[in-house]
Amino acid sequence: MYIYLGYKLHKHIATALQACSQAICNALDHYNVATSAVSLPHPMEYVFLADFNLLQDSHQDVCDHPWTKPACHVVIDHYFKLKCTCEEIQCLNIKIHHVITYIWDDDVFIHLKEAEIMQVNSGLACQVKIHRMEQGCFNMWHMDHFRKLTSLPGFGGCRMGSRDRGQGEKMNIYDSE
Repeated sequence: MYIYLGYKLHKHIATALQACSQAICNALDHYNVATSAVSLPHPMEYVFLADFNLLQDSHQDVCDHPWTKPACHVVIDHYFKLKCTCEEIQCLNIKIHHVITYIWDDDVFIHLKEAEIMQVNSGLACQVKIHRMEQGCFNMWHMDHFRKLTSLPGFGGCRMGSRDRGQGEKMNIYDSE
């Protein structure tokens, strides 16, 4: 589903760019004319910290500061990763629920297609059933892990939920069949 949304957005952007392409070209031409009229000094190349005049006048060796050490870079990276964990956990709580919903929706779809095909071709329906049974083993393995994950202290996502099977029958998403 996300692929189609990305494709639609891509087509929308492409259409908008085509509609505005002449305006964009005119703006770029005006910009190029304006920049050629202005004479700017050539940029200086700074290769080393010592090349910066501001740092030369400070009478301090900047390389001795703690923030220049590679070990400090690693600690700072870990610190900011830890600061983002709460947000990441919230996103994962939502994604867990999405995966569980996808598993059950897919299972319902395969059940319905199996019943539909059974009326037309029993051999093909048998193959669909074999596929459903194999996939069901993997799904139950994942659902078991989700069940364990949701029982952890501090889990803030949706612990239980139910899905409508289409015939009005409700089921718990953590129950196995």
